[in-house]
Amino acid sequence: MSSARTRGFKRELELVHKLWRMGFACIRGPASGSRAKRIFYPDIVAIKNGVVFVMEVKTTKSKNVYVEKDKLKKLTGFLSKAMGSKGVAYAFIAVKRIGRTDWRFVPLTELVDIGSKYRINVEQARSLGLRDLLELTTGSRELTDYLE
Repeated sequence: MSSARTRGFKRELELVHKLWRMGFACIRGPASGSRAKRIFYPDIVAIKNGVVFVMEVKTTKSKNVYVEKDKLKKLTGFLSKAMGSKGVAYAFIAVKRIGRTDWRFVPLTELVDIGSKYRINVEQARSLGLRDLLELTTGSRELTDYLE
């Protein structure tokens, strides 16, 4: 059986390939999941039409996903540096539930502070799908349109 790190790497690459086929320029952070000290690399950076998406990728069998506070702080720091030419950038927690084919993209506003970490209840959190991300790059809809 493969390690959790290997499974995570495979999921990240799966998402990169899906986004690429949809016309996004995207990369997996070269040190995502490692112990990089000075520079934070998000798991995935995707760009389309000048709109930048930075993502932390999580895979789960359960209904909850957890994100360390330090990692979220670094993700938002990277986001502030990544504003595209349109000045539009988004950060999401990309969640893949084992046994399901779809990816869900949870805005950081949906994270619940539980002390040392943040929690996302995947079944209850408002989230976007892959097609919703694509629509965000056209400027025809805003993020809040998906969350109401």
